[in-house]
Amino acid sequence: MRMRLKRYAALLLAAAMALPLMSGCFNTSMDELYALPRLSDEYVQLQREIDAILSSGAEYSAPTSGSYRQAVQFEDIDSDGEKEALVFYAVPGDDMPLKVAIFENDGETYTRAAGIEGSGSDIKSIEYLDMDGDGMYEIIMGWQIASGVSMLAGYSLVDYQVVQLFSCSYTAYISCFKGEHGASVAAVGPSASENQSEATVYSLIDGDIEVGTARLSAGAGAVSNIKYSPLSDGVNGLFIECAIDESSLVTDILAYERGALSNVSLRSASGVSQGTVRTYGILSADIDTDGVIEVPNPVKLPSQPEVGNYWLIEWYAFDSAGSRTLKKTTYHNYSDGWYLELPKGWSDNISVRRDASVSGERTMIFSYRNGDAREIDFLAIYALSGDNRTERSMLSGRKALAERNNVIFAQEILGGAKKLPISVNEEEITGGFHIIFSDVNT
Repeated sequence: MRMRLKRYAALLLAAAMALPLMSGCFNTSMDELYALPRLSDEYVQLQREIDAILSSGAEYSAPTSGSYRQAVQFEDIDSDGEKEALVFYAVPGDDMPLKVAIFENDGETYTRAAGIEGSGSDIKSIEYLDMDGDGMYEIIMGWQIASGVSMLAGYSLVDYQVVQLFSCSYTAYISCFKGEHGASVAAVGPSASENQSEATVYSLIDGDIEVGTARLSAGAGAVSNIKYSPLSDGVNGLFIECAIDESSLVTDILAYERGALSNVSLRSASGVSQGTVRTYGILSADIDTDGVIEVPNPVKLPSQPEVGNYWLIEWYAFDSAGSRTLKKTTYHNYSDGWYLELPKGWSDNISVRRDASVSGERTMIFSYRNGDAREIDFLAIYALSGDNRTERSMLSGRKALAERNNVIFAQEILGGAKKLPISVNEEEITGGFHIIFSDVNT
C-alpha cells in the first residue's frame, strides 16, 4: 500500500511539473492538487444534523438484512427529483428505541421532516415500494421485536405525514405483483385464530389497504422460499414453499384476484396441498422460461443393480382452479451442476448411473430399459476437469456442451442408441442441456 501511495504521489508531482509546459490555461497550486475532494455544503449540514442526534446518546442502528443495510440512506421517496435522507438509529432505554429520521432535501439543505419509531431489538429491514402506482414510495419495514418474533409494517409518507398502512407478525415476506398500478406485499406468519401458518397480501387501492388472507398447509413450518408469477391462466400467483416435517417440503399455490387470496392447491380433507409434497429438496422455478413458475414433482427411476436411487423431475404449471399441466421432465445432476430436459418418450423407459472410474471424468450414463429388463446404454454426459479437459472433450464421438468454473461438459451418443425406439440425437441433447443456477435448487 505504501509503495502504491508513493507511486500515486509521483504521478501527481510529474503532472504538476508538466503544467507550466502546457498552454498557459492552468493556475493551480500544489496544495490544491493534493487536497481531498470537498463535500457539498448540504452534506456538511446533514452531517451536523446527524451529529446532533448521536450526541444526545443515540447510536446508529442500520437494518440487519435485506438490500438496504446502510445506517444513512438516500432515496427520492416523493418523486420530486431530490433524494431524502433517512437515518437509522437507536436510543437505548427509550419506550420506542428504534427510530428512523427522515430529512427533506430542498436542493440546498436537509431539514428534518418526519420520523418512524418502533419497539424491539433491531431494525430488521426496509424496502421502498410504490404500492398504488402514484410514483411515490411507501416504506415497508421489518422490526425485530424479540428472538424469533418479527413485525412487518407499511407506512405512507404523503406530505411527510407518516401513516401506518398495515402491521402483522411475520416470518417471511415478499413484494409482489409489481405493475403500473403499484405493487403488493405478501407476508407469511402465524394465524391469529389457529396454530397454523397463513399468508396475507396487502394492496393499496384508492388510498385504502385491501387485505387478502389464506391458510397454508397443515404442519407448514419454516419458509424455504416465496416466489410470484402469473398462474397458467394469467391470474396472479404466489408459490410459498415450507418445510412440512424433518424431511419434506410442500408448495402452497395461492391465487390473488381482486383483493381475494385463495390457496388453490390445498385440499380440505387432508389440510395439505395436493401433489406438491416431496422429500426431494428442489424448489419451484420457471423451468421453461415462459414467465410462469412450475412446481417440481420428483419421480424415482428404476434402479440398476448395485446402483443408488436416481430421480426425474416432472414440472407442472397450475391454474387458478388448482388444475395442473405437465410442462417438462428433467434429470438434474446437482453434484456436477447441470440438468437435461428429456425428449418425449424417455421418461418411462430410462435409468441412469454414475461412473467416476476415470480420473478427471465424472460421467452420467443414460440407459434404456428393454422389455426383458436389460439395460442398453445410449448416452453419456461428462464433466471433465484437469489440464487436458479440452483435449478429452474432443475425443472421437464426444461433443462439448458448455464450460463453467474450469469444467467442460460434453456428450457422447453411445452405440446402443441406434437400436432404440426413442429419439436420441445431438441437437436435442445440446438444446436440452443447462447449467444449474442457485435459484433452481434449495
